[in-house]
Amino acid sequence: MYKVIFIDIDGTLKDSNGHISNNTIAEIEKIKNMGIQVILCSGRNKEDAVKYSKQCKASGYVIIFDGAEVWDYENETPLFKLCLTKETVEELERLTKRLKLELIISADNLQADVLNKYAVLQCRIKLFKPDRIDEIRRSLQELDNIKINELMRKSNVITYDSNNADQIDFFISNGQANKWKAIEELCKIKGINRKDIIAIGDGSNDIEMLKNAGFGIAMGNATEEVKENADIMIPSNDKEGVAIFLKELRNRINLKNKSNEKGER
Repeated sequence: MYKVIFIDIDGTLKDSNGHISNNTIAEIEKIKNMGIQVILCSGRNKEDAVKYSKQCKASGYVIIFDGAEVWDYENETPLFKLCLTKETVEELERLTKRLKLELIISADNLQADVLNKYAVLQCRIKLFKPDRIDEIRRSLQELDNIKINELMRKSNVITYDSNNADQIDFFISNGQANKWKAIEELCKIKGINRKDIIAIGDGSNDIEMLKNAGFGIAMGNATEEVKENADIMIPSNDKEGVAIFLKELRNRINLKNKSNEKGER
């Protein structure tokens, strides 16, 4: 039986208006009561991911910054992390200064406004003029050992059309970091086999976990590339796809349990 379900947040758990439905929250609680952990897995920071995890009553771990850290929020403990190098952070600072852009740094161990550049988990660049997107991409591609995830928004709704976006965020993390790497590390600690893992997502940063999990699920609103790397597709985030899948999974497990009970009689 499956032991853990990893769920992306934006575009998967949340609908286009940024809401998690009551039905989805109820289904997460029911599947947890069957002994299956539910863990949120996101490009978001620690505070956001923990907030949504608590809201939907998921398990006490979050995978954040696109897999750069696994955080046990019940014990306030990092279980795994992959930081950007000090040199990379300094290069990003010079690059954004030259391009007159803001660099937002997410890091552990910030003390008295002095940045410990060895503890940077992710950097973020906000771009409000999409006509500069090619310039930013070219500049970032000159840096070594980084992974870049682009998030495009139109009126706060995620879009996959850069020509239609009014804000583009570039998230930069260690080149080795991805959601699947973090899942592997957490599952080693928990003694969970790959075949017992379900992963659900919609974006390019979810592809590795969908390809490698025992069962990979793409949302109906996912990109074609994501769908091609998943085992099945479920309804979109605006049609409560996660809740529908979890309910179907519960029903299958209950039917299997009843069948086993009859076989034992």
